[in-house]
Amino acid sequence: MRKFLIQWVVKKLLKGVVEEDILPITEMSDSDKEMLGKQAKLVKDLEVWKRIKSQMQEEAKKRMFERSKNFDDMIFGKACLYIIDVIEQKLENLSKL
Repeated sequence: MRKFLIQWVVKKLLKGVVEEDILPITEMSDSDKEMLGKQAKLVKDLEVWKRIKSQMQEEAKKRMFERSKNFDDMIFGKACLYIIDVIEQKLENLSKL
């Protein structure tokens, strides 16, 4: 019950960083939007980004499922996966500019 309650509180009440919080496009000029859109497309396609992202995801999963000693380790792994997802969402949205 404690784990469920903590997950619910973290998910519903403690709002972390979301994609819209990072580089808000409403504050950018059109030329900045265009430049960042092109760069976001490039970053998404870079092999180094794909490998870093993949390794980060694997390490987070290992920490959650193989090396976790307590519930906090699980939350840390989930937070890592969440941050990777936020970065991915931002790159995807910027690449559509």
